[in-house]
Amino acid sequence: MKRPSLIGPLILILIGLVFLARNLRPDWISLHALATYWPFLLIAWGLLRLIEVVYWRITSQPLPRSAISGGEWVLVVLICILGSSLAFFSSRASLWPAVVIGERSIDEVFGVAFDYPIQPVKNAAKVSAIVVENLRGDIRITGSDVDEVTIGGVRTVRALSKSDADAVAAGQAFSSAIEGDRMVIRTAQAEGKADRVRITTTLELTVPRRDTIEATARAGDFEVSGMESAVNLIDNDGNVEVRNLGGALKVDLRRSSLVRGQNLRGKVEILGRGRDVELDNVTGPVTINGYFSGNIQVRNLSQALFFQSGITELRAGGVPGRLELSLGDVTGVNLVGPIVFTARSKDVDLRQVKGEVNISVERGDIRFQPEAAPSEKIQLSTRSGDIEVVLPAGAGFELDAATQRGQVENAFGEPVQVITEGQGAAMKTPAGRGPKIIVRTERGRITIRKG
Repeated sequence: MKRPSLIGPLILILIGLVFLARNLRPDWISLHALATYWPFLLIAWGLLRLIEVVYWRITSQPLPRSAISGGEWVLVVLICILGSSLAFFSSRASLWPAVVIGERSIDEVFGVAFDYPIQPVKNAAKVSAIVVENLRGDIRITGSDVDEVTIGGVRTVRALSKSDADAVAAGQAFSSAIEGDRMVIRTAQAEGKADRVRITTTLELTVPRRDTIEATARAGDFEVSGMESAVNLIDNDGNVEVRNLGGALKVDLRRSSLVRGQNLRGKVEILGRGRDVELDNVTGPVTINGYFSGNIQVRNLSQALFFQSGITELRAGGVPGRLELSLGDVTGVNLVGPIVFTARSKDVDLRQVKGEVNISVERGDIRFQPEAAPSEKIQLSTRSGDIEVVLPAGAGFELDAATQRGQVENAFGEPVQVITEGQGAAMKTPAGRGPKIIVRTERGRITIRKG
């Protein structure tokens, strides 16, 4: 029977302790230290095995045929190859070009983040516009009743060791300059090892609330609040959160998971590519134009809404209630027309709607309910799907509803009349009874009822 050994478990414990120490205290153990001291692993292994063999001999226990098995020799060779490679590349790191994985160097992938607070700096120059350019990192801007600009934040350096991070972070974190009536703030990038590490600068600015803002970030989030003048944000990869703004807002995105706005009193434009958009309590007109793959939620919009994403287009005169668009559904309560909606494949459910309505989808069901008796023209059409119209009892309207292949249901009663037409059917009312309601589906059921 083969004698079990304690060497394997002890080696595993040792390796686990090394990695645990690196996670808890990265300044204790660096990859450079591992590249230098890895032979001690073999030394410890050999000493432990020697102690085992000596103990077995002293206690007159049978000795194994070989002190180290064949599998253990294979593991020794692998450790030697990995350790030698690590030592070779570590000693010549400055001579090799940066290894890049996607957009990240090997130092970034395996490095540790070290934070360096930026001491707040005040600039009392009188300007009307503030321009912020941050290559990588978040930008937080707060408008306040002050005359000077306060700049602070945190600089984060991701490197293999703290000494490397200290060397990179020794330089200036940002620069500020006056160009005409503008203050331009740019984050600085260190030289030397900066191409091997990732420098992330989180800027925190307190500015006069009546200054205009122009901010650009290649990778980072925006958070802006308390401004009374125009705000223009350009974000290549990050989220945007704005609140309590009095001027126009323009957000230009390349890739974003979330744009959230609350208490906005000016015109709002959201352009580019993103996923989710949430707007609440906006008094100016809203434009959302680009490609958005997530949920669009708007609440309490006082003026017109224009939304376009790919082949989906929505126009509304206002959204006093709420409106939500997802990949497969559109739901809304308390909307003001004129409303125009076109899409390829979506289910539509709009209730408490006022004004003219025109809804057209290729595939999907439509449920429509006006807030009161309709006063303007309503058009609902789908090529494949059911349509349900809910109208107040006693409402006056001129109905023209037809399905080419399907059934109709008159749950409203008089004066609606049902007409069978081959494989399809229709419902009509006498002309001149009120605003026209035109309902069309090629394949589906049409229902009209009281509600």
